[in-house]
Amino acid sequence: MQYDTELKQLQPKDITEHKKYTRQGMIKRVLNERRMKADKADYRIKWADNIFGDHILTNEKGIRYKIFLRDFENETGYSDSSDSQFNKLGTTKHIMYAFRKLKEDKALYSRLSKIYPFIEVYCDPLNDYKISWHYGGGMLLDEKLLISKFFKKSTFIEDSEVETFLQFIEEAANYETICIRPEVKEKVERRYEELMLNELKKKQEVDFSSAHAQLFPYQTEGVKFALFRKAAIIADEMGLGKTIQAIVTAH
Repeated sequence: MQYDTELKQLQPKDITEHKKYTRQGMIKRVLNERRMKADKADYRIKWADNIFGDHILTNEKGIRYKIFLRDFENETGYSDSSDSQFNKLGTTKHIMYAFRKLKEDKALYSRLSKIYPFIEVYCDPLNDYKISWHYGGGMLLDEKLLISKFFKKSTFIEDSEVETFLQFIEEAANYETICIRPEVKEKVERRYEELMLNELKKKQEVDFSSAHAQLFPYQTEGVKFALFRKAAIIADEMGLGKTIQAIVTAH
């Protein structure tokens, strides 16, 4: 029986034909997957005093998420879940669930205010997470001036301009009507960190004398590669001294 089993394992397996998706086809597929999960979910929502949010959604495990419903026609919005930060869809199963519940419950919808609560500054998943702004109401003059000063006539800024956005964050602190999502501040911080590391790389000479370790040339190359980066992977084969490279890099 063992002989027969091992012989079968050596036989070539049938080739499985996988379905090929276009980008739009893949987007449709993952949206449908999230919609199916939203339809089966049993969440609880603490509604804000307006239809947009921020609403607090609690899932079956008791984990809470902040939900903001930005666009009722296209059903896009904001969530502080990790899925929202990486999926490039502009929605999540939590957002879908909130839209469905709000549209099904006409009494709830009519009871909540329809006034857009704030000028939202966020990283837009539908535009490669570029820093963007959105507002569904009429802005005051000083708010318009602040937005136009940094965004010009656009609704977003290019990633190459991110380091200039720190001034906006500082000036916007004087406005209760402007809500800057945490991801925006994190993106600005990451940009400054990149600039600082690049500047250090230009100015600093790597001195191995204080490491008290005799490294091979490929190991010093590995350390220099890993230095001045937010993160790095040294992928040498087993036994070639990755650990000492990591220690010297940290040193």
